[in-house]
Amino acid sequence: MPELGPRDLSSVKKLQQEVNSFTGTDDFAGGNHNTLLSSELNNLTKKHGQKYIDHGAEVVVVRNKDRPDTLLALNFKNVESKEAKQTFYLHRLFSILFPHNFPHFYASTGVDAESPQSGIIGTVRQEIKRARKAKRDKILYSIFDVQETCNKLCIGFYVDEDESNLIIGTDGGEYFVDTLHPDEIFNLDEGRILKYMEEKKYKPEDIAAAKTSLERLKALGHDVE
Repeated sequence: MPELGPRDLSSVKKLQQEVNSFTGTDDFAGGNHNTLLSSELNNLTKKHGQKYIDHGAEVVVVRNKDRPDTLLALNFKNVESKEAKQTFYLHRLFSILFPHNFPHFYASTGVDAESPQSGIIGTVRQEIKRARKAKRDKILYSIFDVQETCNKLCIGFYVDEDESNLIIGTDGGEYFVDTLHPDEIFNLDEGRILKYMEEKKYKPEDIAAAKTSLERLKALGHDVE
């Protein structure tokens, strides 16, 4: 992880190793997302000096102690570096296009098949503050609007919009707080996307960052035209 990741990598690595051992058991497979599992993961994170926030089918989320406004999402299983890089640039692109619907990712790391794991496997991401009274009629930027824009731009956008993956932020945004997977986002037309951004008066630096993300995704073999 870069400088925005945890300084004490050793304790986080030990936590990830122990969590990975636990999630490979029958107890985990049979009890995913229940109260008992949350309690078990909470105990494991406390044991290693970390603050448990939540978990999903693929990650356990803990607070980044060295930067309180960010979270660490530690993968239960290995993720190859190529996929981790694609995830990073997809989130970078979507957090620029839809700043009130996708948290910013500061890092996404995986492991190369031919080399041993040198760090933790997971992401460093912006923490979205949940609105106190999160009602649907208070949403200013909905995930439905994201789908509509993707349809107009002919972007393939197929993500799990289960309520557990969505948070209504204090800014009125409906945030997708799960992880975008490379096979869920496809048919990215660079010319069409950049033209849309220019027409909508995005900042020049945001357009440049989106262009770089699209170029990196294409170099990684993602579906970019």
